[in-house]
Amino acid sequence: MALSSGAGSASTVVYVGNFTRSHCTEVHVSASLEELGHTVVRLQENELDWPRLPEIAAVADLVLWTRTWPVDAVAAVDALGKLRAAGVPTVSYHLDRWWGLQREHEVHSEPFFRTDLVITPDDQAAKWAAAGVNHRWMPPGVYDAECGPVAPNPRRWPWPVVFVGSYPYPHPGWAPYRHDLISTFRRRFGRDFQVLPRRGQPIRGRDHQELYATAKVVVGDSCLVGTPARYWSDRIPETLGRGGLLIHPDVTGLDDWYVNGQDLLTYPLGDFEQAVKQAEWALANPAGARQIRDHGRATVLARDTYAHRMTAVLAAVGSKAAV
Repeated sequence: MALSSGAGSASTVVYVGNFTRSHCTEVHVSASLEELGHTVVRLQENELDWPRLPEIAAVADLVLWTRTWPVDAVAAVDALGKLRAAGVPTVSYHLDRWWGLQREHEVHSEPFFRTDLVITPDDQAAKWAAAGVNHRWMPPGVYDAECGPVAPNPRRWPWPVVFVGSYPYPHPGWAPYRHDLISTFRRRFGRDFQVLPRRGQPIRGRDHQELYATAKVVVGDSCLVGTPARYWSDRIPETLGRGGLLIHPDVTGLDDWYVNGQDLLTYPLGDFEQAVKQAEWALANPAGARQIRDHGRATVLARDTYAHRMTAVLAAVGSKAAV
């Protein structure tokens, strides 16, 4: 079945993923596809009867998969093979990375990497090719409906400088970096710095927008152990899209996508003192900081929403392009 991706042409997408949380990749991707005029059939991954997938997706234009749980490998591979024989394209879409982490062996064994096209934000082209994976690099996006703007609320979010993310960090290879980064900012800014969320309570939806609209500086980080190629987490588009002024380590390829001093502020990886200087500048120069916040948000809304990402996915599969 030919896949439609142009304006005014609708597709039916069967999406296998986790839809139990109101704020997650699958929910936001699904909503973005529907806002583009496509039909999305949601299949809860850990409840899916894989042998029935080819029947369920028989009239679909695309089967999209974002993995969370282990699956029956034999049943999944068989289902993917039947979908391929029926001419229904399959795409794996994920925002995480595998190369350089303890789980990289999964690339060689998991059905998730045996779809027609695998899309992740880790551009290890040679490794993907050697593993026999048809991979396309695609940076993460953000759901545009959660990009505000909203009014600041300093009574609720009284800290000028914040870090938003997991802490202590669970990945042993990157935990020391994040610990040192946060310790440096705590020493410099004291009570004006806060790690969020507190007490394990997630910050979602409008709260997320309000926080970024209020904080003067958002300190960012991504799991960069193993020197990934052109990898950064969705922290960047989510922060910029919601109007936050983000300070993030400069990583390979980031400056091809976002401009330091124009969309965000970057510092050399590991140079925490330079990161602190960037924060000090932002606090002392509110007008200049506002220009960066506004430009970064405009950049994300112009090209880095899930609507943009899904349009690219549909176009790639529709053209049968080797990507």
